[in-house]
Amino acid sequence: MKQHITAIALSLLAQGALACKIPPQAYDMRAYLRDADMPKVVVKAKVEEVTELLRQGGVVEQRAELATTSWWRGEATPNITMIANSGGMGGTSCEGVWDFSVKVGEEWLIVGVMNDGVVHPLPRLSTRIIDGRVPPQLRKLLGRSRSANS
Repeated sequence: MKQHITAIALSLLAQGALACKIPPQAYDMRAYLRDADMPKVVVKAKVEEVTELLRQGGVVEQRAELATTSWWRGEATPNITMIANSGGMGGTSCEGVWDFSVKVGEEWLIVGVMNDGVVHPLPRLSTRIIDGRVPPQLRKLLGRSRSANS
């Protein structure tokens, strides 16, 4: 899976000043769900802890611990670790496209990729939950959820 994420990032970097081309699996839920090569994670979770680290080139890496309540894809566990970045790909047409960050106390529908036990969110598919409910159009597309405790 690391190769999948790396291939996407390298293809975007190679484009330089050209228009940013994002693979459909990164913004289209149907394409994401159809991709058989991707270790998918779709989970509703609350952010419990966030640690930020400044990386090379001004990139901020967030390591977040989340308590899960519902799962649609991936192995159902009560907690997940997520790593997200912001400030990446500066100076390219993809600047900001992959940026994602969360705050303690927020609830999210995290859509992403599992790599070595860590979730890497897809910013254009992940959705902040405001009222405790997953938007109906997404629930219909995802089907029934599983409890993290089952």
